[in-house]
Order: sequence, then C-alpha cells, then structure tokens
Amino acid sequence: MRFQTSALLVLSALQAAIASSSQAPSVTPSPTTTSLPSGCPTINPAGHQCGGEPYLAGSCCVSGYHCCEIRPYYSKCVLGTTCSPLPSSTSV
Repeated sequence: MRFQTSALLVLSALQAAIASSSQAPSVTPSPTTTSLPSGCPTINPAGHQCGGEPYLAGSCCVSGYHCCEIRPYYSKCVLGTTCSPLPSSTSV
C-alpha cells in the first residue's frame, strides 16, 4: 500500500510539472530606446530628402549614407561618404 501511495504522489507531481511546462511562458518585450545624434531630430531613410532651403527635419541619414546637396533647395541621403559630382549642363 505504501508503494502505491508513493507512486501516486510521484505521478501527480509529474502531471503537474507537465501541465505547467506546456503553457507558453509570458514574455514582456522590453522597450527599446534609440538615441539620435546631437542636432538630429530625425534620421532620414536612404534616398530621402535630408536638406534644402526650406527643409527643417535635419540632415542626418541612416548608417552608411550621408546628406548630399543635389540642388540648393534639395539634398538627399546617398550611399557612401562623398557626393558624386553632378553632370555639368551643356548647351547645344
């Protein structure tokens, strides 16, 4: 009789362990904070406007890109660290 009682206790403990392990653990995502470089209210995506005469959002671009002046009123985020020279206009 003592063996049966012990076996039942072990069985009950195993069933409880299985039941608790089959429930998905609750995961609370931790908030992520991104610090922007000084003077950058926003980080502009690749190929997007990052400057120009009336543009006020800041001239910072995503990593690997930099703000390149295309014309006095428009700059955009381009790949690399230097701006390619614009083709000179030719008259015919």
